[in-house]
Amino acid sequence: MKYFCIRQMDETDCAAACLSTICKQYGVNKNVTKIREMAGTDKNGTNGIGVIKAATELGYKAYGIEDSVNILLLYTGRNSMYTLFSVCI
Repeated sequence: MKYFCIRQMDETDCAAACLSTICKQYGVNKNVTKIREMAGTDKNGTNGIGVIKAATELGYKAYGIEDSVNILLLYTGRNSMYTLFSVCI
């Protein structure tokens, strides 16, 4: 299986680039700029709620779990695959 990697344009794009890469992996082309808008990314980056909101708008099920690491689970719904993000809060 080929793996895609969408690069971030600046230091605030990590969440948007991650979601864009996941979309690309599943055959959906969503650019980083559009995902930044969906997630409400600002000069400080994207917060966990913004990532969940954007992922949901893109058709994924996303869950935030608050613990010592702050993990965001993204369920792709394809082959029961989970993707883990470490979110700085």
